[in-house]
Amino acid sequence: MSRRALAGALGTAPAMVAAAALVAGGCGGETTGPSGPVPPAPAAGTLTVVLATPRTDDGALMLVVTGGPVHAVAAAPELAGAAVYQAALDSMRTRVILTGPLAAGPVATLQVPDVGRWTRYRLTLEQVASSVSLQPQPLAGYRLSVVAR
Repeated sequence: MSRRALAGALGTAPAMVAAAALVAGGCGGETTGPSGPVPPAPAAGTLTVVLATPRTDDGALMLVVTGGPVHAVAAAPELAGAAVYQAALDSMRTRVILTGPLAAGPVATLQVPDVGRWTRYRLTLEQVASSVSLQPQPLAGYRLSVVAR
């Protein structure tokens, strides 16, 4: 073997050994599947629907909850005399109607199968009616949020 051929072979041998070491080192200790602590099991619980309103005479509102199943809906304890109606639109959407004297703050509670996934739930306000005129109100200035407590 010529000197040039020998130098070329020796020159690539260390590179090949280094590459093999990197590949082998990258594979060592790896495991498949999730790492770290096991996530907690789903825990059923309650989420709270909070209303921000520009008005003081809200008497009814209709909203849709999306993002996960809702087992039950109830008026928030702060809303004495409010009535709640719910209808599952499908496994991930529930329509809710609240009637009665409504005010800014907590208006409803949602029973869900996993409160750990509360950030997946979204609320869409569809209609608001005045308690005085019973007429629909413009939705500007209204905001709904869902919180885990």
